[in-house]
Amino acid sequence: MKIAVFGAGISGVSISQLLKDRHNVSLFELQGKIGGLIKCERINDCLFHKIGGHVFNSKNQKVLDWFWSFFNKEDEFISAKRNAKV
Repeated sequence: MKIAVFGAGISGVSISQLLKDRHNVSLFELQGKIGGLIKCERINDCLFHKIGGHVFNSKNQKVLDWFWSFFNKEDEFISAKRNAKV
């Protein structure tokens, strides 16, 4: 099946990654860089979030493992204990 995903933010990239082995997935992004609201940039070996602080959470361990495989969680992120509920 051919699937078009519009927007290469975390949701678009994630669903594209999950579907790519079973389907012909095309991912489209208007901006010159993927990431959407969580896009960041490395400057002088430091990771900067250009749009503000964002938190990534998932209950799916495969999604978490895939996401964190792109970063050094201990060196590039600051952890804060929170008790937020949605």
